[in-house]
Amino acid sequence: MDPVNGKEFWFTTEYNHNGGADVVGVFQIASDFNNDIGVVSIDTPTDGALSNAEPVTVTVFNYGQDPATGFNVSYQVDGGAVVTEPYVGTLASAVSAQFTFAATSDLSNVGQTYALQAYTGYAADEFNGNDTATTDVTHLYGIDLGVTAITSPSTGSGLSATANVVVAITNFGSVTQTTVPVFYTLNGGTPVQETYNGSIAAGASANFTFSASADLSALGTYALVAGTEAVNDGDAGNDDFTKSVTNTICQPESDCAGFDDGVTQLQLADQNLQVACGSAPAGYSYEPDIVFNFVMSNNPFVSSLEMGYDNSDYAIWIDFNDNFTFETSERIANGTAAIAGNPHTRSPSILHPIGRDAGHAHHACPGYRWE
Repeated sequence: MDPVNGKEFWFTTEYNHNGGADVVGVFQIASDFNNDIGVVSIDTPTDGALSNAEPVTVTVFNYGQDPATGFNVSYQVDGGAVVTEPYVGTLASAVSAQFTFAATSDLSNVGQTYALQAYTGYAADEFNGNDTATTDVTHLYGIDLGVTAITSPSTGSGLSATANVVVAITNFGSVTQTTVPVFYTLNGGTPVQETYNGSIAAGASANFTFSASADLSALGTYALVAGTEAVNDGDAGNDDFTKSVTNTICQPESDCAGFDDGVTQLQLADQNLQVACGSAPAGYSYEPDIVFNFVMSNNPFVSSLEMGYDNSDYAIWIDFNDNFTFETSERIANGTAAIAGNPHTRSPSILHPIGRDAGHAHHACPGYRWE
């Protein structure tokens, strides 16, 4: 229900304690003191190109039930000298008003962040815990740019030799910027240098896609660093952003810790693999160094796997063409394991791959993908 006094709200709710019950509750957003005022916000100055004569404006609120008059408002910067001035007029109950000090503040030091504090002084005030408001204000550099994110590429399977590099450029300064020099490096190599030719307003960000792509086709982890190189940049400490990107395979999704999802054992060729649950919600094992040695004269091969949950559907792929993609033609077995922990035996027909010698070793990872 709407509050009858501007402060008190009534509502219905329910709780359960050996059975449900409806409850009527109430909360109040202000005190019941007759005299209670305070500064609720510092409205100006704000971050920007500041001067040595910045006006200070605050909002004062009357929390009390009686009109307030004859009180003072004060502010100070970085704990320095206190500026105190009288509030002229009467502030009605539950009403706010802006107050601008006649005395300005010196915030002229470029790059500095100032701590501002403002508060009321009222002899009749019955509660001083809500008198004060604080804020930080920064005198921004005119030119201050940086890369704040590398949005692409990201860790995943099958990253290519022509991966797009996309970055977010942020204008930390107080002046709109155009024609921004941008670079990226891959594993500390030669920087790729290009130019963003758009316009970025103060405090805004823009995405930029490099025309030169990155080669992430080999499995492994890559270190990407991207940054801006603006002339006369005021703060070089926020120019660059670093991201680690891994090209990997075998990343199924499951919850072995919560539901016993996934493969728990696999016997195939000359390997008998026990798949540990690991950290939830992984439920798979990434083992790129394990080699399955297939003796092609024993075609077809008998494989066995165990699942952690009853009636689990599964599928097994072998990446015959080594393109790090599990294609439909490379799915060698699929089915359902009815009982968790019982070996499920299959005889997939793995035909002799064209162009490979008998005994060729295929790399894979236990856990694979399963459906």
